[in-house]
Amino acid sequence: MIYRLVLITALCLASMTSVSAQQKLAHVNFGNVLSVMPEVKTADGILASLNDSLGTVLEKQTEEFRTLYEKVRADVENLTPIQLQQEQAKLKGMQTEIEQLQQRIPQMIEVRRGQLLAPVVQRAKAAIEKIARARGYDIVMDSSIFNAVLFVAEGNDLTEAVQAALK
Repeated sequence: MIYRLVLITALCLASMTSVSAQQKLAHVNFGNVLSVMPEVKTADGILASLNDSLGTVLEKQTEEFRTLYEKVRADVENLTPIQLQQEQAKLKGMQTEIEQLQQRIPQMIEVRRGQLLAPVVQRAKAAIEKIARARGYDIVMDSSIFNAVLFVAEGNDLTEAVQAALK
């Protein structure tokens, strides 16, 4: 009984080894694929515009803060303690808003980047899958990730084929 179990296990392992040995591998530099897609350049332009507009909003808020600060500083001797407290509270609130906006801007840009690039990445992946299936590849690895692929044979690079398919 144990002999049969060992034999069945050995046969299963041998069949798994032969199946995995038959897999055909290829690689693609996904970063290079994305870099030549016109949609990425369009997205970069939109993101730069968004960054500029958010920067303008931040500069405006900062200037309003400075203006109020200078006004309070100039009038400090004419203000009652209660008025001074109110102005300080207003300044503190403005400062908090500015700090929060500074923290949110990178997050807002990253969210927008994800929204803009999601369909582009999807399109690139679909092209990779189509070419890989047409050429009989079972696995396609991303060679743009540092140290993820240590050796690649030249003949299995699908980058140029994918770039051509996306144009």
